[in-house]
Amino acid sequence: MSQAGDTVPLVEEITDQTGMYTALAQAKSRPLLACFSASWCQPCRAFAPKLERLAKQYCQVVFVKLDVDKMKDLANQHGVEVLPTFELFKNGYRVGSVSGTVDGKIEALLSSHGTYPIGPGGSG
Repeated sequence: MSQAGDTVPLVEEITDQTGMYTALAQAKSRPLLACFSASWCQPCRAFAPKLERLAKQYCQVVFVKLDVDKMKDLANQHGVEVLPTFELFKNGYRVGSVSGTVDGKIEALLSSHGTYPIGPGGSG
């Protein structure tokens, strides 16, 4: 239970494979967007504030972030070759992915699977 003044992160940091499975299970029917990144990746660091904004706008989506250096096996299983890579899951299954930080790619991925912005800054 959170204390007064505590804030729940909009983008949850996943630190192990069990954490990813748990996040997928807890998301249930909600879409989950996984961001594969690394602390040394400049485009990943530059994109972090935009990812937080997207998490606010797409409040019906669960956003998680995974460090590929800490989770090499999972990154390999998912075929991550470019950072950042974003994978969208629905009902526990991967339904799409995009790589890089080109504006609009993530929004297009989300909308192609019926997810639109409804939170602050969204149009819904």
